[in-house]
Amino acid sequence: MALRVISGNYRKMALKSLSKDTTRPTTDKIKEALFNMIGPYFNGEQVLDLYSGSGALAIEAVSRGARSAVCVEKYYPALKVIQENIDLTKEEHKFITLKQSAQKALFQLANDNQTFDLGFFRSAVCQTNYFTRHSTIIKFRFIKKWEPNSL
Repeated sequence: MALRVISGNYRKMALKSLSKDTTRPTTDKIKEALFNMIGPYFNGEQVLDLYSGSGALAIEAVSRGARSAVCVEKYYPALKVIQENIDLTKEEHKFITLKQSAQKALFQLANDNQTFDLGFFRSAVCQTNYFTRHSTIIKFRFIKKWEPNSL
């Protein structure tokens, strides 16, 4: 599947992805709709991208003005693709990659007192503990401005 950055500093940059059998990249159409809803451009936000896959959402956010992004992915081939995509930005210092499960990463980030302005939590497979993982994010106050009605 061909991926690209929709807007911002990295606009039209082609991104790599794994086959559909191993990850499910967010299509350009969905990504564009998502970013139009949350705000087309950013101003220095910190982004958390769990289940990062190709890193496309984190890269799109940084392209549109987010200060930096943490990409969490436990599947090594996907993490390798994320790093290759980050390298294409020529701004590797704006990204951190963690090869861990989402749960382990959340605990590590909590221990490091990390907070985020924006979070992407899209798993390629349906998780039975979906609400547990997301309540962990809320519990540790990872998201700086939490709006319960925004779900």
